[in-house]
Amino acid sequence: MRTKTLANLGDVNPLDHGGFLVRSDGEIVDIHPRDEDRKIEVHWFSNALCYPIEGGGVSDNEFHKDHPAWFSDGLGDVARSADHEDIAEDLCSDDPVVRARAYQSIAAHWGIVNFDQYPITLTRTECRRMYNL
Repeated sequence: MRTKTLANLGDVNPLDHGGFLVRSDGEIVDIHPRDEDRKIEVHWFSNALCYPIEGGGVSDNEFHKDHPAWFSDGLGDVARSADHEDIAEDLCSDDPVVRARAYQSIAAHWGIVNFDQYPITLTRTECRRMYNL
């Protein structure tokens, strides 16, 4: 089955103004157009289901559900800065779009490079074709 975009949490025109795509294969694709060369910088990372940890926080490790995710201790700060008070619950949602909104808040707070330090660079045509935009 071909992977498709379930939702775009970014601009309606991601090639010009950026996009945050929720993909059916469990990935999130963050699209950043570059003005200087009209290329597209693409970060992608897992839209991992998280698990609540007793006493607070979340784990993103399905095999070690008691090990906090790297962002777990700072979720209160993210919730306040992004006005996203249900962020921990949203990370544990079965709905991939709800989960992706929580990851979007985390990426906006700490930077997308904390999820993907090595973005790929595509032409507009390559990006349009790869993500069916």
